[in-house]
Amino acid sequence: MANDIKTRPQGYQSPAFNNDDERKQWEARALKVATIIYKQITAAPADIWQSWAMEHPAAIVWEGRTGLIFRVNGLQHRGSVIVTLDEGRDLYDVATLQEIDGETVTTKQQTGVFCDDLAHVIDTMVERPEGMTDEEYTAALRALNDPLTNFVLSKAEQGQRPHVVQF
Repeated sequence: MANDIKTRPQGYQSPAFNNDDERKQWEARALKVATIIYKQITAAPADIWQSWAMEHPAAIVWEGRTGLIFRVNGLQHRGSVIVTLDEGRDLYDVATLQEIDGETVTTKQQTGVFCDDLAHVIDTMVERPEGMTDEEYTAALRALNDPLTNFVLSKAEQGQRPHVVQF
C-alpha cells in the first residue's frame, strides 16, 4: 500500500537513484531542508502553530522541490500542508491538500513566501483567515463545542493564559 500511487499526493515525485549512496545523500539533504522549514514554522509563537494540531512532519519532494509535509486539524482546513523551498528565489511555496472523493487535491496555494511570514501564511490557510476579528475567531472556536477549547477560552476571558509545555 505504501507504494500505491493513490496514497501519494498529486505532484509527489519519487526520486530515482543510481545507487545507495545517492539515496542516502538525497535523504540527508531532504531531512536538512525539512528540519529548517520545521524550525522556521515553530519559531513563531506556539499558540499559532499549535492551534493547527500539526502532526506527522516528514520530508518530501513535491513538484521537483524539497520540502516538508505535515497533517493539520485547523478551524478552516483539515488535511495536509506542504511547504517547499524554491532554491532559486530562496522563498517558500505553501499548499494545502485534502482528500476529496478518493483523490488528493490542492485546495489553497501561495507562492513566494518569506521565511519570516511562513507561520502567518500557513495560519491564514489553516486556522484563521486574514481579516477575521478576535470576536469572530472566538465565536468560530466556541461553535466547535470542544470542551478543551472552551476551557482555554474561558481562562483567556478571565485574563489567564494556560502555560503550554511541549513534550
